Amino acid sequence: MTGTTEPAAPPHTPRPPRRLGPLVFVGAALIVVGVVLAVALGVLGTGGSSAPKVPAISGGDVTLDGPGDYAIYYQGGSSGAQAPAAQVVGPDLNVVPVRDAAPDSSSGPSGRLVGEFTATGAGRYRVQAGGAASATGDFKVTEADSATGEQRTLGAGVGVLVAVLGLVLLIVGLRRRR
Repeated sequence: MTGTTEPAAPPHTPRPPRRLGPLVFVGAALIVVGVVLAVALGVLGTGGSSAPKVPAISGGDVTLDGPGDYAIYYQGGSSGAQAPAAQVVGPDLNVVPVRDAAPDSSSGPSGRLVGEFTATGAGRYRVQAGGAASATGDFKVTEADSATGEQRTLGAGVGVLVAVLGLVLLIVGLRRRR
């Protein structure tokens, strides 16, 4: 009996797993960069939210941690009323010059910017309304920050968009891997 033998099927060899493509790495890097940008520009850039309020009419003391530029915001008062000018007296009892705010200063989360000053050192600074103003609101002193609330929001938004772009690239890269 001569039988015909069928050729043996080639052995099944599993395919080696495909390597992760560059899209996966670029996507992961963009996610990290986007989250860092969003946090740095949006959350950490909001300084001064816990600064104490000082009644503008009677004034009050604020303790500053060190030398630097500080901003004075006015909160409250009747709507449409002009914010009072601020006067600052340093720890040495000398008047500290207050730079007027830009005429187009608008209200933000800390109030309306009324002026900025430079502290020469740490200590207690007295802040009050200058002149014969009858201010009914409060002053709030925070570290001067060159970024406005709108700029911080825009920066945080850019960070979120970069993270979303990274997520999309990551998903596309993983799906191509299949």
